[in-house]
Amino acid sequence: MIPIHKDLLFPAGRSPQLRFVIAFVILAASVGLQGYFVKTMGQSLTVFYVGLFWLCLNLFMAYVVYTRRLHDANFSAGLFFTTLLLTLLVVGITVWIGGLDDYMAELMANPEIANDEKSSEALIKAYQLELRRNVGWARWVNLIPLAVLTLFCAFKSGTPDENRYGPVPTQMIEPK
Repeated sequence: MIPIHKDLLFPAGRSPQLRFVIAFVILAASVGLQGYFVKTMGQSLTVFYVGLFWLCLNLFMAYVVYTRRLHDANFSAGLFFTTLLLTLLVVGITVWIGGLDDYMAELMANPEIANDEKSSEALIKAYQLELRRNVGWARWVNLIPLAVLTLFCAFKSGTPDENRYGPVPTQMIEPK
């Protein structure tokens, strides 16, 4: 029996390739279900809080899944956090290229827009339309750093001996 709960909830230790792939599939399913839940349940404060809790749980599980696999290859969790920061940087550049400069320039030139609900809403819609037109393809570019880390974790062999993160993990666990 595979102790998958450890691969999703306990960051200490190591996970072999097979358990990483299984845990990653479960994590991806959780992220997809979260998006579906939030989209279909509408806009209420309860849905917001459930979605926020689910997001935090997914982020923690992602940290655990990647950290355990990186530990098996004798790398620290710093590589995971570096990848997250790189992903956020790519997203920031995408948003900036997408028209954030024009949006901010318009807002600075006409500060009264912020106080007028209709003007503010129109400016936001114009910005979103420009962003969609300019960088519709970029949502996939934003995922490149995380995709590279995922492929690295999926294909990099673990260290064959005990390392600073613990003993060699087994694919299966023997019943007691």
